[in-house]
Formats: sequence, structure tokens, C-alpha cells
Amino acid sequence: MQIKPKINILEVGAGILSIASILAEAKKVAGVELNPITYILTDIIIKDMEENKILPKNSIELLWGDTLIFSTEEYKEFK
Repeated sequence: MQIKPKINILEVGAGILSIASILAEAKKVAGVELNPITYILTDIIIKDMEENKILPKNSIELLWGDTLIFSTEEYKEFK
């Protein structure tokens, strides 16, 4: 997949692709992760990268849960 600058991305299964998308100049990423351990580890990595100014603050919104429960109205900009 080619990342176009300044687009919004919804990643199902948050992780390295969320980070890579921001580094490729995506506008914002919402990553949904079902596995609680993966969610915690990804959250730690994102916070560390923000603290070290590798990622812009709040550029990745990490969500924990089943992708099907998140309202499409809330995330319509990621369509």
C-alpha cells in the first residue's frame, strides 16, 4: 500500500504499520487492537517515540477492542 501524505488511516491490528504510516506523512492514524498485550506494548512504543520527538504527539490514536464495535460515525474520516 502506498501512503499518500496528509491522509487519515484506520489500521486494524495496531502496531508497526501505524507508526510507519505517520513516518510516511499520514495525517492521523487510528489503530484498533484486540490483543491486550499487543495494545500495551504498542502504546509504550508510541509514547516513547513521541517523548523522543520521533512521532508527533497525538498522531496515533490507539484503541483497544473489537473493530466491529467502534462506530463508523466516530471514525467516518477514516473511510
